[in-house]
Amino acid sequence: MYFRKFFKFPVGKPIDVKTKFYNAEAPAHGDVRLSIENLPATVPVRKPFTVDCRLYNCCERSLDLRLELLNNSQCLFFCSISGIALGQVPPNGNVAFSVEVLPIAIGFQSISGIRIVDSFAKKVYDHDDIAQVFVM
Repeated sequence: MYFRKFFKFPVGKPIDVKTKFYNAEAPAHGDVRLSIENLPATVPVRKPFTVDCRLYNCCERSLDLRLELLNNSQCLFFCSISGIALGQVPPNGNVAFSVEVLPIAIGFQSISGIRIVDSFAKKVYDHDDIAQVFVM
């Protein structure tokens, strides 16, 4: 799209200036996108809670996915089984899953350590700092 602007200089001749504006593209999510469907805002310490997630296939090929849970945090621990198969997800499809989390320390805690492995393409997708929960 071009816009025409006219400027008049002391010489008295108008100058035609064309300006082109570029549209910025939205950031890409990559092959998979993780969405939190249900998460409590506050949870009591040392009481497990459930995080409902949905994983979207954003690429044009099928994915064969496996869920791995990494207990990297000293404040939140996963109680769910790691290494479970989420199955094949078709292009533009999605799959829902839930994980149980045990909070150990009080305060705002960040949920990290959800790893998705695609066995077809041998790719690993790490999801860290996906949400925060207040532990009291």
